[in-house]
Amino acid sequence: MSQLIRFSFPLSPRMQGFLQVRDALSCLAQGNADGQPYVWLQACADLRISLFGEQGRRPGLADVTGLLSIMQEHLDTLAKEHPRYCEQIMRSCATLERHEKNLRGGLEDAMTILSSDALIYAWLNGLKKHDWLGHQSHLPHALHTMWNNQERRQGLHDALRNLSEAVIGLHGMLHDYVGWEHHVAVDGADHIRLERDKEYGLLIIGLTPEQVEAGLVPDISGNRLAIRLRFQSWLPGKASVQAEGDVPYQAMLVPVA
Repeated sequence: MSQLIRFSFPLSPRMQGFLQVRDALSCLAQGNADGQPYVWLQACADLRISLFGEQGRRPGLADVTGLLSIMQEHLDTLAKEHPRYCEQIMRSCATLERHEKNLRGGLEDAMTILSSDALIYAWLNGLKKHDWLGHQSHLPHALHTMWNNQERRQGLHDALRNLSEAVIGLHGMLHDYVGWEHHVAVDGADHIRLERDKEYGLLIIGLTPEQVEAGLVPDISGNRLAIRLRFQSWLPGKASVQAEGDVPYQAMLVPVA
């Protein structure tokens, strides 16, 4: 199952805010590692919007800290229900507690950089004006040279280290104590029914790399009790259409909201 491509669908506002922070941090790290300044700047803009709760988003930091606390409560319950695994579960709980305690270290500096750095501001301002490549700020000409200054990037990454470690650690634990279930979407569609007495925060759909490479992508609709799942086919140069034929897939429901 480790080779599955995971598609995360939030089922609660708090989980949605957490996933937005997770994705922004992931893209930020990837852009920095791959030497991609446009990816890095887009991730900076997205992270700023999440952390500051701008453009209609919830303040992402509150969602991260809230999930850290709720996950610890969930692990405490699991430890009581499964005493055989109590020691392992409590180690995970202690890790989350440490992340929660260290979370704010450096965060004030990170938020200052995200709100004050001239290059990040120019990019965000361009996005607001639908100037997607930053033509008005001459970014296509100057961006690569300015971005190559390691000092410009390193300060932000250092300041975000504790937040990144907390988010990565929590994200991993969301999967650790829930198993995959095998399903088949008949003619590309399926229904997933949720238990009434449980509150789920996350649905994860797993597809093989071969399925995703062939253009298969999941989409959901519905409510807290019943989810309609449809698989779409994204083929090069063609409009999205519903997938034909039966689609085998894996699903995981995380009872942390």
